[in-house]
Order: sequence, then C-alpha cells, then structure tokens
Amino acid sequence: MKNFWLLFIFLIPAISYSQDNKYYDFLEELYFERQASPRAEAMGTGLAADNQNDFGALYNPALTSLEQGLKVNVSSSDKPRDYRNGDYSSYNVSYNLKNIGSFGFSRYSFKFNETYYYGSGYLTGENLRHTIYTVNYSREIFKDFFAGININRVTPNALSPGGLVNESEYPIDIGLLKRFVISDSANKISHIVQLAGSLYNLNNVVYKYTHPSGYTDEYSLPTMARVAASFNAVFHNNKFIKELNLFSLFFHVEYENTLNSMLRQNLKAGAEIAIMDILFFRAGALSFDDANENYWYEDYSYSKRGGLSYGGGVKIPLNLIFKLKTPASIGVDYAKLKLDKYGSRHFESIAVKLNYVPNF
Repeated sequence: MKNFWLLFIFLIPAISYSQDNKYYDFLEELYFERQASPRAEAMGTGLAADNQNDFGALYNPALTSLEQGLKVNVSSSDKPRDYRNGDYSSYNVSYNLKNIGSFGFSRYSFKFNETYYYGSGYLTGENLRHTIYTVNYSREIFKDFFAGININRVTPNALSPGGLVNESEYPIDIGLLKRFVISDSANKISHIVQLAGSLYNLNNVVYKYTHPSGYTDEYSLPTMARVAASFNAVFHNNKFIKELNLFSLFFHVEYENTLNSMLRQNLKAGAEIAIMDILFFRAGALSFDDANENYWYEDYSYSKRGGLSYGGGVKIPLNLIFKLKTPASIGVDYAKLKLDKYGSRHFESIAVKLNYVPNF
C-alpha cells in the first residue's frame, strides 16, 4: 500500500504533462460554480482532507469511510451566476459496514431554463437539468489509511437544432487519506493531522454529441487533482455533557489543479470552530491563479468566487435527547455568500444531514 501511495503522488504530474483534451467551461455550473455542501462554501470550497463525510464523495472518494453507520445529506442552493431562475439540489446517502467498507450514492443537479438561437430561430427549454450521479466505495485499508473510488454518470441537458442533448459519459475518480492521531496521557486533548489526495476524471473523459447533420461536438470534462492537509484539535474534558467534546478547532488547506486547463488553479483554506459538537462557526478563503488567461476569464473567475467566505451550522444529538443506545444526530448547515465581486447579489445554500449508527 505504501507503493500505491507513492504511485498516486507521481501519477499526478505525469497526467498533467500528458493532457491533450483541454477543458474550457463545459458543465462548469456543476464542477466549479457551486458546492453541494454549504460547509464547503463557508470554508473556501475545499474539503479533500475533511474530518467527516459531508458530501464526501464530491471532494475525496475516501472521505465516506470516516463516519460509521448511515449518513444522509440533502442540500439546496439558489441564484446561479448566469441563470437567475435556476437552482441547485443535491443528496448523498452512504452506509459504512464494519470491516467491509462504505457504499454510497449521490446526485448533484443544476436545474435551469435556456433559450438557444441557431440561425433561423429560437429554441426554448424549461426545467432542463445537468446531473452527476455518483456510486462510491471506500474503506479503511489499514489503521488510519483510507482509499476510495467513484464511478460517475454525467448527463448534461442542452438545446440543439436536433433536439435535446442528454447523452451520458462515465468518469472515474480516486482518493486517498492518511490520518495521524496524537492524544495526551490523560486523553483530554487529541491532535489529528490528515494528508489527502484525490484525482477526478482519471480516465480523461470527453463528452461527445453527434448532431443530426452528422457533425460531432466534443467537450472535455475537467481532470482535477487535489492535494490537501488538515489539523483538528479536540478538547474532550466536558464537565457539562460528558458524551460531547467540549471544544474543537479544525483547519484545512487545499491546492486544486485542473490538469487540462491553464485557468483552474486554486488555493483554498478554511477553519471551523465547534462548541460542544452542537454549534459550528466557519470561515474560509479562495485564491485564483488566472495569469495565463485573458481579461474576460480573469474577471469571470473573480466575479464567481473571491475573497472571504463564512457560514455556520448546528447539530442536535438525538441519542442524548431521546436516550438512544446508539449514536444519532441531525444537523443543519447554512451559508450566504456574495455572487459577484461588487457584492450586489448573494446566494444562499442550506443543507440537512442525518447520521445514525445502528447497534448491530
């Protein structure tokens, strides 16, 4: 497994060097415009080395093994940048079986209306939907070392003179995560360091659509490499509710490189403060590297994302309230962030999540 980790590290620059299919902006509404997780939006959009499974398959396929039992995430977000009447919706369901691994299924969707001009008239489509379906498997390979894989079905909806474009392609993603846990002798404080890497669209998929006239359009999907690290300090000595941690700090930093594009190189950083595992306060920042593109793209990226982000959440320990014998919780995450660099428009993102660990 050590050799596999080294192979993964050296594979990334090799793929970067050999990319022929350049990515521009195809399906950027799903890949870059908005996060499925409001928690990610609030923390600089990067969660590849997260400490939990919060839409984990979308950030690192290995993350789905970090929580036991059943995990359900549902989210919604409004006001996309170019489609004022569009919206985003996502859900994720995963179940972690002890000594077998975690199995998950998720859908990430963008719904919109579109008018298409093709030379002799207009085509109008309502309730069109770009969708990514993901089947995930991950497991703890050995103590504190996790690996995962996604198989995706990517289905865009677009108008053309020949009708609706809705064919599908199947990119594959992989991810790894290594966790280091250090506790003091009295077990009052734990320090957790995580190192992670993920590679999305490993098979370098190109979406192809053949028009009735015989002409074929080809659009590359983004091939994204992420390298991330996180630090989590957990203070256990809670004299009020002994089943809950008193306080915790979580810091995350990530570098994301879209290997088949000169535009999408991002440095992400975020932090989270948790009080008694009930209240959560988050902030983050995202930095772009657009030096190799023209002004339009620079302004486009900056207006889409830039500066600081923030958000919060609450988690209710159902097992303590209802005196359940197994862990169970329900939580809500929220983020409200600016949509353009002038701050004149904002979008909201909200998610509900449920975690339940059966006693069998």
